Amino acid sequence: MSGRGLAAHYFFPRQPCIFGDKMVSIQITLNNTTDRKIENIHIGGKKLPMGMQMHVFNPIESLEPEGSITVSMGIDFCDSTQTASFQLCTKDDCFNVNIQPPVGELLLPVAMSEKDFKKEQGMLTGMNETSTVIIAAPQNFTPSVILQKVVNVANVGVVPSGQDNIHRFAAKTVHSGSLMLITVELKEGSTAQLIINTERTVIGSVLLRELKPVLSQG
Repeated sequence: MSGRGLAAHYFFPRQPCIFGDKMVSIQITLNNTTDRKIENIHIGGKKLPMGMQMHVFNPIESLEPEGSITVSMGIDFCDSTQTASFQLCTKDDCFNVNIQPPVGELLLPVAMSEKDFKKEQGMLTGMNETSTVIIAAPQNFTPSVILQKVVNVANVGVVPSGQDNIHRFAAKTVHSGSLMLITVELKEGSTAQLIINTERTVIGSVLLRELKPVLSQG
């Protein structure tokens, strides 16, 4: 957002949150684009969906002209992609800010063995499994390309695989710690199957929808 010379950019650093283990870590870079200092930058009113919580940054006394500062915040999104709305205020003004997390940022990587992955996957079948077929050129199905594409979308860990045609990734949701298991299984020619196993079926189906076009494109 940008208002009266104060510009704010937020991003997800993909680190465990220092403010609470159920919170997603967010960093906000504030820039003063004016030729006068901006005083008392702080978070004002918050409008959060039920259950959602937010840990705000300490007020910034002043930001010099052309100055920049990065601050950390934590938001407990309750494993949902609902929007956190709040006001970013200065001594003189308040601006409305909305942060809606991409589903892949509601996750933290999990390290696990192939054996454990298969065991957990075996318990997350039926309603807890969703899958789709992906069609793409074979050069887009190399291990490095698949890894890059999946990790770009979701904050997941790579699970070692004993089979060249199967790529596995594991994560847990930040709020509830529910497992999110992702499998990309290469088939004949230019097709692959994308499988997601999780108790968090809503997040799982959203993640499936987001990963499919990314894995399909050249």
